[in-house]
Amino acid sequence: MTRQRFTSALIITAIAGSVPVVTQAANPLGFYIGAGVGYSTVADNGSLAGIPDNFSAHDFGWKLVAGLRPLSLIGAEFDYIDFGNPSAISTNVGTPTYTVNASVDSKAPALFGILYLPLPLPQIDVYAKAGLARLQTNASLYVVPCVACSSQSSETANYFAYGAGVQFRVTSFALRAEYVAVDASGGNRALLSLDGILSF
Repeated sequence: MTRQRFTSALIITAIAGSVPVVTQAANPLGFYIGAGVGYSTVADNGSLAGIPDNFSAHDFGWKLVAGLRPLSLIGAEFDYIDFGNPSAISTNVGTPTYTVNASVDSKAPALFGILYLPLPLPQIDVYAKAGLARLQTNASLYVVPCVACSSQSSETANYFAYGAGVQFRVTSFALRAEYVAVDASGGNRALLSLDGILSF
């Protein structure tokens, strides 16, 4: 190796080695954003008018994420979670018989504190999070052919929220699988999702 090639190799090595330091210095709070889609479960025991007892249904759900990770073991995150609008249909109800369609639309902005496990694997994170969610629920009950029997109701309240997940990081991008739930008075709202996360 010539002296010129040796000098060039040293320069390239020094630049490559400084990239993580520069990235960390540019983002000291560990700010990140992301989004996810998944499978939601809405369970309720009839806490609102329009929700039948033991209601449980599934739908497509999604969420938006923004968070901070200033320390390797501690972080904070804001999520906006849409649990979809699942519905359940009951036929041949009552006398004369009716068809009853109940649907529950639930959304929740939530603020979490996050604790990461101290694993000896720099690209893999396992974490748990807990916080507070402001759950917004709209319930609808449609009865056919008795249109006058239909009803709608809504509620907005604060509830405990929690979750856990695992993520795999490659440079500034991470792919995570996460379960998050809101522990509402009438029953849980939950989302199992696959998320893409981008750090700055």
